[in-house]
Amino acid sequence: RNEYFSNIFPLGGISNSHTIYCNENGYWSNYESDRYGFNNTDQNWEKDVDILLLGDSTMHGACVNKDDTISGNLKKIDPSLNILNLGYGGNGTLIEYATLKEFFLPNTKKIVFLYSEENDLKNLRRELRNKILKKYTSEDFKQNLKSHQKKIDSKLINFQDNQIEVHKKNQ
Repeated sequence: RNEYFSNIFPLGGISNSHTIYCNENGYWSNYESDRYGFNNTDQNWEKDVDILLLGDSTMHGACVNKDDTISGNLKKIDPSLNILNLGYGGNGTLIEYATLKEFFLPNTKKIVFLYSEENDLKNLRRELRNKILKKYTSEDFKQNLKSHQKKIDSKLINFQDNQIEVHKKNQ
Protein backbone atom coordinates (compact mmCIF):
# COMPACT_ATOMS: atom_id res chain seq x y z
CA ARG A 1 0.00 0.00 0.00
CA ASN A 2 2.85 2.42 0.74
CA GLU A 3 3.93 2.56 -2.92
CA TYR A 4 0.53 4.03 -3.81
CA PHE A 5 0.21 6.48 -0.93
CA SER A 6 3.66 7.79 -0.06
CA ASN A 7 2.65 11.49 -0.22
CA ILE A 8 -0.99 11.37 0.80
CA PHE A 9 -3.01 9.34 3.29
CA PRO A 10 -6.63 8.83 2.14
CA LEU A 11 -9.23 8.74 4.90
CA GLY A 12 -12.25 7.64 2.85
CA GLY A 13 -12.83 5.34 -0.09
CA ILE A 14 -13.42 5.81 -3.80
CA SER A 15 -15.89 8.62 -4.36
CA ASN A 16 -19.27 8.33 -6.08
CA SER A 17 -19.00 4.61 -6.64
CA HIS A 18 -21.02 1.51 -6.01
CA THR A 19 -19.18 -0.06 -3.10
CA ILE A 20 -19.54 -3.73 -2.23
CA TYR A 21 -18.44 -4.09 1.37
CA CYS A 22 -18.70 -7.52 3.00
CA ASN A 23 -20.79 -10.65 3.51
CA GLU A 24 -21.21 -11.91 7.07
CA ASN A 25 -25.00 -12.25 7.00
CA GLY A 26 -25.64 -14.25 3.82
CA TYR A 27 -25.72 -11.20 1.52
CA TRP A 28 -23.19 -8.68 0.24
CA SER A 29 -23.71 -5.32 1.91
CA ASN A 30 -23.25 -2.46 -0.49
CA TYR A 31 -23.78 1.28 -0.81
CA GLU A 32 -23.23 4.25 -3.09
CA SER A 33 -20.35 6.28 -1.72
CA ASP A 34 -20.48 10.05 -1.46
CA ARG A 35 -18.11 12.67 -2.96
CA TYR A 36 -15.36 11.67 -0.49
CA GLY A 37 -15.90 7.92 -0.48
CA PHE A 38 -17.93 7.62 2.73
CA ASN A 39 -21.18 5.73 3.27
CA ASN A 40 -23.53 8.71 2.84
CA THR A 41 -25.96 10.16 0.39
CA ASP A 42 -23.98 12.90 -1.33
CA GLN A 43 -26.63 15.52 -0.49
CA ASN A 44 -25.73 15.15 3.21
CA TRP A 45 -22.78 17.47 2.50
CA GLU A 46 -25.13 20.25 1.32
CA LYS A 47 -27.04 20.76 4.60
CA ASP A 48 -26.25 21.58 8.21
CA VAL A 49 -25.27 18.40 10.04
CA ASP A 50 -27.39 17.28 12.98
CA ILE A 51 -25.12 14.34 13.86
CA LEU A 52 -21.60 13.61 12.61
CA LEU A 53 -20.52 10.00 13.16
CA LEU A 54 -16.90 8.86 13.61
CA GLY A 55 -15.65 5.32 14.09
CA ASP A 56 -14.36 2.18 12.45
CA SER A 57 -16.12 -0.62 10.55
CA THR A 58 -19.07 -0.72 12.95
CA MET A 59 -19.84 2.94 12.29
CA HIS A 60 -19.03 2.53 8.59
CA GLY A 61 -21.80 -0.06 8.31
CA ALA A 62 -19.82 -3.26 7.91
CA CYS A 63 -21.77 -6.18 6.49
CA VAL A 64 -25.25 -4.67 6.85
CA ASN A 65 -27.46 -2.79 4.44
CA LYS A 66 -27.74 0.99 4.75
CA ASP A 67 -31.00 0.91 6.75
CA ASP A 68 -29.35 -1.30 9.38
CA THR A 69 -26.24 0.85 9.93
CA ILE A 70 -26.02 3.11 12.97
CA SER A 71 -26.81 6.02 10.68
CA GLY A 72 -29.78 4.15 9.18
CA ASN A 73 -31.17 3.30 12.60
CA LEU A 74 -30.89 6.91 13.74
CA LYS A 75 -32.79 7.95 10.59
CA LYS A 76 -35.55 5.46 11.51
CA ILE A 77 -35.95 7.27 14.84
CA ASP A 78 -36.04 10.71 13.21
CA PRO A 79 -36.13 10.84 9.38
CA SER A 80 -35.55 14.60 9.41
CA LEU A 81 -32.01 14.26 10.82
CA ASN A 82 -29.09 15.03 8.53
CA ILE A 83 -26.49 12.47 9.58
CA LEU A 84 -22.98 12.58 8.15
CA ASN A 85 -21.24 9.22 8.60
CA LEU A 86 -17.46 9.56 8.47
CA GLY A 87 -16.82 6.10 9.92
CA TYR A 88 -14.57 3.81 7.90
CA GLY A 89 -13.42 0.22 8.33
CA GLY A 90 -9.97 -0.21 9.86
CA ASN A 91 -9.83 3.27 11.35
CA GLY A 92 -8.29 3.86 14.73
CA THR A 93 -8.53 6.95 16.87
CA LEU A 94 -5.80 8.96 15.10
CA ILE A 95 -7.38 8.38 11.68
CA GLU A 96 -10.74 9.32 13.16
CA TYR A 97 -9.23 12.55 14.53
CA ALA A 98 -7.66 13.25 11.13
CA THR A 99 -11.03 12.62 9.47
CA LEU A 100 -12.66 15.10 11.81
CA LYS A 101 -9.99 17.72 11.02
CA GLU A 102 -10.32 17.18 7.26
CA PHE A 103 -14.10 16.82 6.85
CA PHE A 104 -15.77 18.64 9.76
CA LEU A 105 -18.52 20.99 8.58
CA PRO A 106 -19.41 24.21 10.38
CA ASN A 107 -22.86 24.18 11.97
CA THR A 108 -22.51 20.54 13.02
CA LYS A 109 -24.73 20.12 16.07
CA LYS A 110 -23.48 16.84 17.58
CA ILE A 111 -20.54 14.47 17.12
CA VAL A 112 -20.81 10.80 18.01
CA PHE A 113 -17.50 8.98 18.36
CA LEU A 114 -17.58 5.19 18.57
CA TYR A 115 -14.57 3.75 20.38
CA SER A 116 -13.87 0.03 20.17
CA GLU A 117 -11.86 -1.39 23.06
CA GLU A 118 -11.22 -4.47 20.95
CA ASN A 119 -8.89 -2.85 18.40
CA ASP A 120 -8.66 0.95 18.62
CA LEU A 121 -5.55 1.08 20.84
CA LYS A 122 -3.76 -1.42 18.60
CA ASN A 123 -4.75 0.68 15.58
CA LEU A 124 -3.53 3.85 17.30
CA ARG A 125 -0.09 2.32 17.88
CA ARG A 126 0.09 1.44 14.16
CA GLU A 127 -1.19 4.87 13.11
CA LEU A 128 1.41 6.72 15.21
CA ARG A 129 4.13 5.01 13.15
CA ASN A 130 2.79 6.59 9.94
CA LYS A 131 4.66 9.83 9.13
CA ILE A 132 1.61 11.54 7.59
CA LEU A 133 -0.87 10.55 10.30
CA LYS A 134 1.54 11.56 13.06
CA LYS A 135 1.51 15.12 11.66
CA TYR A 136 -2.18 15.37 12.62
CA THR A 137 -1.07 15.64 16.25
CA SER A 138 0.12 19.13 15.30
CA GLU A 139 -2.69 21.64 15.67
CA ASP A 140 -2.34 23.17 12.19
CA PHE A 141 -1.72 20.11 10.00
CA LYS A 142 -4.19 19.10 7.30
CA GLN A 143 -3.75 17.35 3.94
CA ASN A 144 -6.68 19.29 2.43
CA LEU A 145 -8.09 16.00 1.15
CA LYS A 146 -11.30 17.54 -0.16
CA SER A 147 -9.29 19.18 -2.94
CA HIS A 148 -7.42 15.96 -3.84
CA GLN A 149 -10.29 13.49 -4.29
CA LYS A 150 -9.60 12.78 -8.00
CA LYS A 151 -5.99 11.92 -7.18
CA ILE A 152 -7.12 9.80 -4.22
CA ASP A 153 -9.67 7.96 -6.38
CA SER A 154 -7.03 7.21 -9.00
CA LYS A 155 -4.59 5.85 -6.41
CA LEU A 156 -7.28 3.79 -4.66
CA ILE A 157 -8.47 2.31 -7.97
CA ASN A 158 -4.87 1.40 -8.92
CA PHE A 159 -4.32 -0.12 -5.47
CA GLN A 160 -7.58 -2.08 -5.74
CA ASP A 161 -6.72 -3.36 -9.23
CA ASN A 162 -3.28 -4.45 -8.00
CA GLN A 163 -4.81 -6.32 -5.06
CA ILE A 164 -7.19 -8.13 -7.41
CA GLU A 165 -4.26 -9.20 -9.62
CA VAL A 166 -2.30 -10.44 -6.59
CA HIS A 167 -5.35 -12.40 -5.43
CA LYS A 168 -5.78 -13.97 -8.89
CA LYS A 169 -2.14 -15.05 -8.99
CA ASN A 170 -2.41 -16.65 -5.56
CA GLN A 171 -5.44 -18.78 -6.41
